[in-house]
Amino acid sequence: KAEFLSKEPKPHKCYKNWSGTSTSMEADIIVDGFSQSMYMHGLIYDKLIGDGDSSVMKKLSIAKPYGIEHNIKKIECSNHILRNYCNRLRDISTRRKNSSGSIIPGYHRIKLKENILRLRYAITEASKYWKSKSLLPHNEKVQFLKSDILNGPRHVFGDHEKCASYFCKG
Repeated sequence: KAEFLSKEPKPHKCYKNWSGTSTSMEADIIVDGFSQSMYMHGLIYDKLIGDGDSSVMKKLSIAKPYGIEHNIKKIECSNHILRNYCNRLRDISTRRKNSSGSIIPGYHRIKLKENILRLRYAITEASKYWKSKSLLPHNEKVQFLKSDILNGPRHVFGDHEKCASYFCKG
């Protein structure tokens, strides 16, 4: 822009010829944006919608763009959470052994892989249900949702003993 206007460019951190990782570049750009938000827009951002990557929050907590008294809260994007959940399930479905070294039978891995979208759907539907309960306190909705998420695999694989009536007809 400075070249177009025949002016001397302001001192800045140039991202055009970045030599670090893309994750590092993203984090630095976001920290830079937060740091300039007061000057440029008169705004303090108190929340960051995250994608499951903690490097941005780590750099923001170190930079403290609004001073030491102001903490920025991270909100996880539900689409990213669900994508990461499915990716981890897909990863588990390809492993022949679990974290303690025991063999995972091929049948179980195949069944898991076949049901990843059903597991995701169970979480999505439980989220919608609890989001619609406007009269219930937030902390209670979170606890009920957590319970539904933990019960999701049982439900998907046929154990309906702990399913709530709104969650299951089985």
